[in-house]
Amino acid sequence: MSLKFVTKFKPSTVSVFEYGTKIARFIPEEIGIRAVELGAQLASKKDSDRSRLVKRNLERVLDRNLSQKEAAELVAQTYKSYARYWFLGARVKNWSPSRLNNVLVCEGFEYIKDAVREKRGVVIALAHLGNWEVGGAWLARQGYPMFTVAEMLEQPGLFEWFQKERWALGLTALPNGSDTAVKLSRHLKSGGVVGLLCDRDIDGTGIDVEFFGERTTLPAGPATLALRNGADLLTAGIYTGKAGGPTGFISKVNSPIKIDKSKGVRKEIYRVTQEIAYSLEDLIRVDPTEWHLFQPNWPSDRGDGGDRIDRTQS
Repeated sequence: MSLKFVTKFKPSTVSVFEYGTKIARFIPEEIGIRAVELGAQLASKKDSDRSRLVKRNLERVLDRNLSQKEAAELVAQTYKSYARYWFLGARVKNWSPSRLNNVLVCEGFEYIKDAVREKRGVVIALAHLGNWEVGGAWLARQGYPMFTVAEMLEQPGLFEWFQKERWALGLTALPNGSDTAVKLSRHLKSGGVVGLLCDRDIDGTGIDVEFFGERTTLPAGPATLALRNGADLLTAGIYTGKAGGPTGFISKVNSPIKIDKSKGVRKEIYRVTQEIAYSLEDLIRVDPTEWHLFQPNWPSDRGDGGDRIDRTQS
């Protein structure tokens, strides 16, 4: 979740989010979706650095330049998808057990069930794709509560508020601290599920990879955690409006990425992180407008250079 993007444009108080969430839960769903989509449509028309960055990301995923008309349409769809993410994310807490149980179709769910049943535990590498928190709430409803790591926020009390909201969904959101890896490992060793967002390297200390044809860095956390705990490592994506109308979801879980400890920990972490990057590419290509990446993610986004990689020459 790109919380810094949201808080940058709103007063940094917990009350804003509390009241916004209450409003989202109170108004009729269909009216709310139309309202937030209209606001997102208008926001997408603004000639801003953020809109240009979204366009650039879409061109990376599609591997081609977009015409002005096509770019405007796809950027608007991306903004509307992000608005639906927030609106539905606010409402999921109040969904009935039957709706939450039936709102999502999960392709590849057996990979998660197998790992948990055999007490291996499973690490799910995620992108900011669709509504992953709905997916987490659905998993908890099926009896597979997920641990995750959340980005700390500067605004006083805001992280704790989001943490409490996620607890209500069956998600345990841990701050990134010195004992976080220990807690995640303990959960995995009990056969638990850990979901980690890893399409952004927030602190800049990640692994060098090729991602959509350019060099950048991605977090080493998923590969490291899976390797050190003998857990299965999967990638997964979730897409809104693909089943059961505009508020139905389809999730795609890919088969486990093979890990070979005999090759050495450091070397294998690098290799597996690159495999994660390629797998996330495939998931994002299913619907690029569901990829909610609104921050610079490649050196070229920050003016630090960065060349496209021609895979046909390798």
